[in-house]
Amino acid sequence: MRRGSIVEIVNAIHSKTTSPQQVLSESHQRFRETHEWLNALAQPHYQDAEEVCVKVDRESPLAGVPASIKECFAVEGLQTTLGISSKCGQVDVEDAAIVQRLKACGVVIVGKSNIPQAMYLHETTNPVWGQTNHPETKTRGPGGSSGGDAALVAAGVVPLGVGNDLAGSVRQPAHACGVPSLLPSSGILGTGGAFNTIPNFDVVSSRAGFLASSVGDLSLVADSLGLVHNREEPFR
Repeated sequence: MRRGSIVEIVNAIHSKTTSPQQVLSESHQRFRETHEWLNALAQPHYQDAEEVCVKVDRESPLAGVPASIKECFAVEGLQTTLGISSKCGQVDVEDAAIVQRLKACGVVIVGKSNIPQAMYLHETTNPVWGQTNHPETKTRGPGGSSGGDAALVAAGVVPLGVGNDLAGSVRQPAHACGVPSLLPSSGILGTGGAFNTIPNFDVVSSRAGFLASSVGDLSLVADSLGLVHNREEPFR
């Protein structure tokens, strides 16, 4: 079930026909309707998101757009466990680079999405946050490792999911859940500040990427972030 697109949300907020608070309320309602069986938003952040909505610049390019962030990216006030029990309890004290950039564009973070343990599998389950199901049936999974984001977008909980990809981790769950994805090349967006589960593995770098309900939405996100310009040192 898909809800309002990114383009529709931004246009409505810019024209003052809706507010960031109303958009967030609709996302929160859809989360409550789906969470018990979907289990895709591992760390909901709606209470803090309500406070963020009050301060959102309504003229910003992605004003009031709710987004989920893959669990491997730091979000201030939440945990980055990578689905590993021994990593539980430590709270992020600052946002990852990609989270900072999205917030500067007006995006409202509603929480962290579920992942496979250590992000090693194309299925989304771990001993910390449990199993995420496909938005259409419990008999299938949403893929991985950005399966939580793909499921949330496909289920209409959020119009934007932020994942990362080393070997299909954005593209495969997007395919599994029937949503478009965008994976910029390494020199355009870089890792986005994702935590790496393979120490000293710099031969191939993961890349931050996006999932949304339409190519038009992804185009707006890319334009808003200025992805034609390199903001990070390219991989060498």
